[in-house]
Amino acid sequence: MGIYFGENRKFDSVSKWASLLHRQSQIFLNKELKPFGLNSSDIMYIITLHLDSDGMSQDDLAHELIIDKAAVARGIKSLEKKDIIIRKKDPDNHRKNLVYLTASGESIVNDLLKILDDWDDRLKNTVELDQYAKMVDMLHEMSMSVLEQRLHEKD
Repeated sequence: MGIYFGENRKFDSVSKWASLLHRQSQIFLNKELKPFGLNSSDIMYIITLHLDSDGMSQDDLAHELIIDKAAVARGIKSLEKKDIIIRKKDPDNHRKNLVYLTASGESIVNDLLKILDDWDDRLKNTVELDQYAKMVDMLHEMSMSVLEQRLHEKD
């Protein structure tokens, strides 16, 4: 496996292993989502909109998913073309659009949740469940801390 991944583990870091795990998750998700005409970045929009059936603005989606507004705009445009989501005028503010899942978007949610569960099960099968839960908690804590630091750096 080479010096980077071999026994030596000379370059061990959370970033290295998180990056490897992220890449592997993207490969898995892209393979599983291909029959739906979706990719790994699409799933986060669909699940988030499913959980908030009242519709969300693009800004709210960007905030919720912690990604930039341009990426959200591209994701929404792609999913609109696939008839997975639809934009409608906000009844309270006609200058703003709200994004909703279409009926065809809602119809695949359970399949997408199953795919996410399958990936999660692969990870859970590699360690004890209490270790897995602790790892999730630690990654969440680290992520929130880094985000908080970044917000303060912008001030």
